[in-house]
Amino acid sequence: MRTLLLLRGTQASGKSTWVAENNLEPYTLNADKIRLNIANPVLFENGSFEISQKYNKLTWELLYQYLETRMQNGDFTIVDATHSDIKLMNRYKDLANIYKYTIYYLEFDTPLEECLKRNKERVGYKYVPEKVIEKTWEAIKNKEKLPNIFKKINSLDEIVNFYTADVNEYRKVIIIGDIHSCAEPLKEVLKGYSEENLYVFVGDYFDRGIQAVETFKIILDLLEKPNVILIEGNHENNSVKKFIYDEEKYTKSFEETTLQPLLKEFEIDYVKSSLKKIYKKLRQCYTFEFRGKKFLCTHGGLPLVPKLALVSAREMIKGVGRYETEIGEIYSKNYKKGLCQDFIQVHGHREVNNGEYSYCLEGRVEFGGELKVLTIHNDGNIEKHGIKNDVYNRGLSIPTTNSHEKIEKFQTQNDLINEMINYSFITVKECDYNLISLNFNREAFNRKKWNSLTIKARGLFVDKNSGEVKIRSYNKFFNYGERNINLGYLKKYATYPIKVFKKYNGFLGLASIIDGNIVLATKSTTNGTYKDIFQSIWDKVEDNVKKLLKQTMIENNCTAVFEVVSPEYDPHIIKYDKEHLYLLDFIENKLDLDTHNINLEFSEKLMKKVEFSSDILTKKELIIELRNFEELANFLEEKSQSLEQIEGYVFCDNSGLMFKFKLPYYVLWKERRTWLERYRSALLKGKEIKISEIEKDENRHFKKFLLKLGKDKLQGLSIIDVREMYEKEN
Repeated sequence: MRTLLLLRGTQASGKSTWVAENNLEPYTLNADKIRLNIANPVLFENGSFEISQKYNKLTWELLYQYLETRMQNGDFTIVDATHSDIKLMNRYKDLANIYKYTIYYLEFDTPLEECLKRNKERVGYKYVPEKVIEKTWEAIKNKEKLPNIFKKINSLDEIVNFYTADVNEYRKVIIIGDIHSCAEPLKEVLKGYSEENLYVFVGDYFDRGIQAVETFKIILDLLEKPNVILIEGNHENNSVKKFIYDEEKYTKSFEETTLQPLLKEFEIDYVKSSLKKIYKKLRQCYTFEFRGKKFLCTHGGLPLVPKLALVSAREMIKGVGRYETEIGEIYSKNYKKGLCQDFIQVHGHREVNNGEYSYCLEGRVEFGGELKVLTIHNDGNIEKHGIKNDVYNRGLSIPTTNSHEKIEKFQTQNDLINEMINYSFITVKECDYNLISLNFNREAFNRKKWNSLTIKARGLFVDKNSGEVKIRSYNKFFNYGERNINLGYLKKYATYPIKVFKKYNGFLGLASIIDGNIVLATKSTTNGTYKDIFQSIWDKVEDNVKKLLKQTMIENNCTAVFEVVSPEYDPHIIKYDKEHLYLLDFIENKLDLDTHNINLEFSEKLMKKVEFSSDILTKKELIIELRNFEELANFLEEKSQSLEQIEGYVFCDNSGLMFKFKLPYYVLWKERRTWLERYRSALLKGKEIKISEIEKDENRHFKKFLLKLGKDKLQGLSIIDVREMYEKEN
């Protein structure tokens, strides 16, 4: 299984002895053995031999190569080394991220005196100079805490077998076979979807079928549901993994039947990040107990159930034996011999017979066969059935291509930036000035995936080699009523005074210094339409003001954050008479702000320092300072009834905690803009919207007004234009 166990301890602490006593040599990489494969022990003047340290770099390069090969197979692997240097362990993290491994470590806390005693009893080349042992022992003793990705165990028993989940809280368990982009029978299975049921999928979600886009959307929708388990199939292992990690060796079938349809519907970055998100969620197997019975689900099928940690993920995914091997019959015989730990097996992949204790859920669905489903009912009874697929390729030729766009995977010198780059809820984009931008994606927004990574990924630009932050916006902050921003939270955690600023209705503009020059950017890029709008307004700012801002950014290594308002080229909800820039804050160019959303003291100091007079650029407007919770609550209550025609307010407490409050006027017209766009799209496509359908709608007057304007007028109007016409008529 995808388990990496690191042995940690000084020389002669008992690591290799432990490996031998547990018969784990076939699963172990030993640095000293690799050194001996490279060169003989070295002879010294006193006649002693020692293992050569001359080729230490080559030793570790080979060890990592061996380890990566094993990880490609999903092999359980032990690394026998001192692991006294935490920095040298970072390579494990990178490999574990790619190959979905869990890393454990077993520490040998043998007293130094005992290690030295054992060392003296060693014969020949196995002897280690005592100074080396003492140095290693001190390094481990005075160690800094290992990162959380390294999980400590005290016994092999903790990981040698797989955790079996108790799922008796569900009414029934539904296990779904290979889907192969056949959405119609899948929708039939999910028609009765209920949170009271557990759904387990045994793999092969895409490839071959002709409904890749619909299947893709369904799987993404299921991905975060707590009652859905997704297992990895060989088609994900062969093609999806290779596509997302740029191996360029995915199958022709995957390119034609999956990748091409997806790229016609979505941007390549979204497809890649979404498939990566799906792939990261896939399990190599799943074991559970339900109504007194235990079940083992894999994609490929096993002949028996040994200690599961010792079974390669490759064997779970691709199966043991040949494709046509009657694995169910073999398994059932071994079950009766007591070799299966009492698990009933469920698998897909190969169309073979069921056994007495093994069920196959491969039904050739992509060729017009059936999507096989196994239901374990509330009373423990097991029922297998199939859903016929009538939507499949009946021999029609599918367009092919021999080319596809290469996607570059970035790797910087900053481990945390690399973690963000590889995170499925963050989109990475290459920009000018040797930069890449990192921004949380729509999936993060829709699924509310807010954590220490996604809140930083908002207008964040870093050097694509070093990972150094070059341009930086706020940490993501939320609207009042979102996440935990409510009166209860604010009463408990807000610090005073709270400053309230006017919220402007434009888009985010960022300015920073790179190689001595001012570089402008929007939230995600250093070029494009919105950056050009920002640039055109910036160019009109007085030279002395730009010089002052530039000097401030140079001296303090920070980003100036603006709201960009352009009524001509980018009208939003609120009407403005002229284009303008509002200077909001200064933010340090570093990844960790050490505060909630902004370093308030840093920004306020610089905002006071930059005094200027400008027609095109002004500072944000402070509305009021609230001194306590009562004033805050009263202000929020008052503004919830306000008729002010602005977007709203931004609140910032004394610790840098920020949140937004949108006013009723803005909320109403933002919703009406959605109706405008929906009606405009429907009418353009020739769809009829009947007045009778909106007669009882509380917003029927405005919706009727939209329909009265008609298709031609609606195409060229902004929501501001429509509002003025509506208010004039009413």
